[in-house]
Amino acid sequence: MTIRRLIDRGFPSYDYPAIRRDATMDNYRAFEASAPQRGTRVEAFAVGNARQLGLERDRPVYPRLRPTQPDGYGEVMERPR
Repeated sequence: MTIRRLIDRGFPSYDYPAIRRDATMDNYRAFEASAPQRGTRVEAFAVGNARQLGLERDRPVYPRLRPTQPDGYGEVMERPR
């Protein structure tokens, strides 16, 4: 399976609420660090950003679809007015 984009709420520091050090996290960090070599873009989840996620095809069919991450790591998006 090809992963074109990896969105992670803790990227790039993974230090909130505390730095986690165990075999699972070490394995994940190694995977994440090697992702660009496979053509995968790694980015932090942008709370409230309606452009980060969305349809890559048939956008005109669903013009009102705007997926967002309303909160993450203690950050909460402002409600659109």
